[in-house]
Amino acid sequence: MLRTIARVFVAVSVAFGATAAYALVTGPPVSRTGAAAVGGKPAEALCTVCHNLNAPNMPDGQVEILDLPAIYAAGQIYPIRVRVTSTANESYPERRWGFELTAVYQANGLGAGTWIIPETAAPDSLRRATYSSGSTSTFKTRVYITHTAPSTYPGTPSPREWSFSWVAPPVDSGTVIFFVAGNAANGDLGSLGTDDHIYTSRDTVLAPAFVDVKFPPSRAIYQTSLEPPYPNPMKLCGDISFELGQAGYMDLAIFDVQGRRLRTIMRGWRDAGPGFAFWDGRREDGAYVNNGVYFVRLRAPGEARAYSRRVAVAR
Repeated sequence: MLRTIARVFVAVSVAFGATAAYALVTGPPVSRTGAAAVGGKPAEALCTVCHNLNAPNMPDGQVEILDLPAIYAAGQIYPIRVRVTSTANESYPERRWGFELTAVYQANGLGAGTWIIPETAAPDSLRRATYSSGSTSTFKTRVYITHTAPSTYPGTPSPREWSFSWVAPPVDSGTVIFFVAGNAANGDLGSLGTDDHIYTSRDTVLAPAFVDVKFPPSRAIYQTSLEPPYPNPMKLCGDISFELGQAGYMDLAIFDVQGRRLRTIMRGWRDAGPGFAFWDGRREDGAYVNNGVYFVRLRAPGEARAYSRRVAVAR
């Protein structure tokens, strides 16, 4: 059985003053699994984008994807579980738990299959999440499943599990990689989050055949575009997805309403195709911006004009 499993343990905390440190009760924003770059798609962000006060790689827990088959059959439904284990926050009476999981084709990085929330689950305890209809995000085809408020299990001991099902793709389409992030949070509203911990893992499932494999279509010709930041308004941080129509020098930055550059996000030579970045709400000097309206601006190779998107910060 071909199976690749890797774990990264990251201690994190909420980065905004007295903001609560907890597993986000509405579920994390989409594309926060920390998925590696795969199939021409860039790497996803991780919860540590905003929970970023502590050093990474604390070996005090793990997140696991359980019960995955070694080989999937097209259209088959597979019950699976996600388990988070951690000893990091045992002294906190309101400790909470969370996760986010997605599945993608190894060949092109597009979303693979979907999720079924069991009827036996507590009402609204799990959530399927995608980018909005019409989105041009590089991750728009991916479907995520996450915790919500009823399944953060406040005050309960380690380990915690969530159960649901994965529906395999309707045709045999090659190897599928699962990426998951798990959160073991202290739940202390007055804490700076020094005992919040994020863990990531991945696992691989093979298709039953590799002859005449039919992969989902992937666009070969790229067109320069800049996706509206997500979420917007942003509270902690925002995702920025873009696409370059041709290779060359590009510049992605944040500006205020007076047109002053506040933060350079990405600058330099880049190949044509989709790209992904994020803004953590900080200026170049590391200070947080005030609530208000800002602009994400992309200068792309071969384009006479800059692409601009409005983003509001509201904490």
